[in-house]
Amino acid sequence: MARLNWAAMLGLAASCASDPTPINNHADAAVTAADASPDAAVDASPDAAVAIACDPLADNDFLGSDVGGKTGTACGSSLAVGCYGAFAHTSQPGPEFICSLPFGGYTGSNATGNLVEGSSIPAGARFFNSCAPGYIMATTDDTQGSMQADCLAFCSPSNSFGPLGGANVGTVASGPNGGVSHHCNTTDARGTFGTAAAPDGTNGEHCVFGWTFQIEPSENVHLTQYSDTVGVCIDHTKYQYDSNNDGMITAADATWPACPTVPLASTGGDDPLFAGNFGCVDHLHGRSDGTAWGTAPSAVSRVLIQRPHFIAPR
Repeated sequence: MARLNWAAMLGLAASCASDPTPINNHADAAVTAADASPDAAVDASPDAAVAIACDPLADNDFLGSDVGGKTGTACGSSLAVGCYGAFAHTSQPGPEFICSLPFGGYTGSNATGNLVEGSSIPAGARFFNSCAPGYIMATTDDTQGSMQADCLAFCSPSNSFGPLGGANVGTVASGPNGGVSHHCNTTDARGTFGTAAAPDGTNGEHCVFGWTFQIEPSENVHLTQYSDTVGVCIDHTKYQYDSNNDGMITAADATWPACPTVPLASTGGDDPLFAGNFGCVDHLHGRSDGTAWGTAPSAVSRVLIQRPHFIAPR
């Protein structure tokens, strides 16, 4: 039964060590109400990390306007205050997602509140709240061992797997690009997106389930309120996996496949091609035999998969 490589998934500490400028995730990223847009009344505390629990889909204005803006009230009505956080893979104090101003302010030439899908984050501004409301900072190691940091959009995931979208689990089968709302495109969010993944097998931007980033070192899933309801927009064509099973990721390896081309269950052994390995389905169908995560699988060889890393507020 093929399974994920947790050293790659949980390797944020190693990633940070390779970056010349440390990534910060604590209160010294504080911004004040004065940093926010002067036209927006800040409805939350001016501290950068206000421990008010929120919903990353309902409590963010993805489009930067009141049109189709926030549907939640946890972070107030101000567009300058967003819901930030990350998918926790271990227990942590406080809420998983919290209300916060963007680091550096909401508007202005140096404001990280301008950073949306596909925006690169400067080395000196890499915090958990370094993107516009509705977007999360992701760090990724490339095949040369260097690290980049970009903003990715939150999204609403939908179960999707092969062959070619003909087999979907659950009541929503909108396709791999998103579920009932918050798709990975410029209609529902801002920024630069790749080709939208589609049920016909077109590869590109997928809404990847959050539980995929919540697997503990024990290989149980650290399930939280948003594990199966919130995802992140990830272009499968920009990430690789160890397709030749040589224990490393190089230019010779394949990129992530499109979800509608991947079967629900693997063929066994070290076969990495199953829906859960690429966040195509919820945790109830995420193991390599298509069943629910929750108990650790039996020991098998590991499969190396390149993944983004996220920083949780502390």
